[in-house]
Amino acid sequence: MHWDCVVVGAGICGLATAYELARRGASVLVIEAVGVGAEQSAGLARIFRIAHRDARLRELALEARAGWKRWERELDAHLLGDEGLVLVGGMDGFVGSPLGAEEIRARLPMLAAGIWEHAVFDELAGAIRVRRALDALAARVEIRLGTVTGVEADGTVWVGDERVTASAVVVCAGLGTQALVAHLGLDLELRTEPHVRVTYAPAGLAACLISPEAYGVPLGRTGRYAIGMHEPGADAWVAEAFPQLRAVGEIECVSLYAPWLDAHGDGFVELQAGRVIASGASNAMKFGPVIGERLAHLALNVEH
Repeated sequence: MHWDCVVVGAGICGLATAYELARRGASVLVIEAVGVGAEQSAGLARIFRIAHRDARLRELALEARAGWKRWERELDAHLLGDEGLVLVGGMDGFVGSPLGAEEIRARLPMLAAGIWEHAVFDELAGAIRVRRALDALAARVEIRLGTVTGVEADGTVWVGDERVTASAVVVCAGLGTQALVAHLGLDLELRTEPHVRVTYAPAGLAACLISPEAYGVPLGRTGRYAIGMHEPGADAWVAEAFPQLRAVGEIECVSLYAPWLDAHGDGFVELQAGRVIASGASNAMKFGPVIGERLAHLALNVEH
């Protein structure tokens, strides 16, 4: 069978692309090596926020929020929480509701006294229900388990010795994307550094958090809270700031750096060679609907 589009990778970018293509009547196949959301999209929650330094990213975040709400209606699932975001240290250009020390602790009840005196609140922010979103998207597209060993500019995808053909190929393979598209002259210019996100309990009901020291997100109804630390050794700061919390698990991941990312590592890019489109993204979950629509549009408009 010849497909309108083959998508490589079943993380948020790949599934969003496949879903948006299917909505438009395209025949689409997702090929995934490990499992749905098994790599960079792993975890239970991510922060959705309007707060960004870059005005263009703020605009895209508002567009993405409308997309998440549309997905909720179409997928019949609650995907975007309303916990809000406590932002400490500020982001130039973003104006949120000011919070004093007591209001900060009301939003973050597990926080020790005297940690922060001032913050702002992003009321449109919240925790994305990652697993629920990925599963809902995956249920509406065709996924085949297999390892893609090569892609060609003419739309050929090699899965081992099997040749699959498509009018367009979208490579959303996370850290594996560069190796698949380098021979086509595409360079995402990515570099990585190790990063750890630790899960803590008990947190109760709490808002999302971004501070100079760390970021945090509530994990739905589990009563747990995931905290990622910006610098090595910041676990000592977490122990001081959140003395009631105890570590119950961790996920090893990476921080990405590229010229097309902002200072907080947020952004995405699309590169094209022939019928192959390579997607690069960091902190992509919150922009999922926007990325999916952009990649679907590119795929449907590849010159044949």
